Amino acid sequence: MEFAKLKNACIGGSSEDSSGYATELDAVLEAIDRQALIDPVALKEFFWDMFIVDAYLGNFDRHNGNWGLLVNEERRFARIAPIYDGGSCLYPQMPEEKMAKILSNPREIDNRIYVFPTSALKQDGRKINYFDFISSQVNPDCTAALVRILPHIHTDEINAFIESQEFLSAQQKEFYCTMLAARKEKILSAARERI
Repeated sequence: MEFAKLKNACIGGSSEDSSGYATELDAVLEAIDRQALIDPVALKEFFWDMFIVDAYLGNFDRHNGNWGLLVNEERRFARIAPIYDGGSCLYPQMPEEKMAKILSNPREIDNRIYVFPTSALKQDGRKINYFDFISSQVNPDCTAALVRILPHIHTDEINAFIESQEFLSAQQKEFYCTMLAARKEKILSAARERI
């Protein structure tokens, strides 16, 4: 069950702004609190853990149609679905020539950390900037997720995995390793140091 369907059932809405697919953060959190299929505390923890991982991976498309629950109506059983639909992570479809250009310019790397990609989630009608939101510590649940998730991001192991992928070129490997290390350091670790 897509979260969008669950959100519609909890808070309804007929306009585009209030539909299940609308990504205004307050409405998403309200639906998490109001739904009755999963413990709201556990679902909210999962949601914020997913947000932190999406910030790390630069996912710009985690909308309410690509996360949700596994539901067995016959057995009246529900659980949180594993993460799926991560196709908008790690700057998909970027040509290698552009990767090389970005890697040669620290300002271009920083643009892809501090400016874009943004979250699909919105606050006051604007897409949430991962760096600004996480570093502001405005949401204690998000901050708690940062503290939970960051120790599990092992750069050496991730780099070794990337390097082991035969289908990736040397340019792609360098780009992914560089961008992931930079996003971890400049978004997640920097925010953690402020706590």
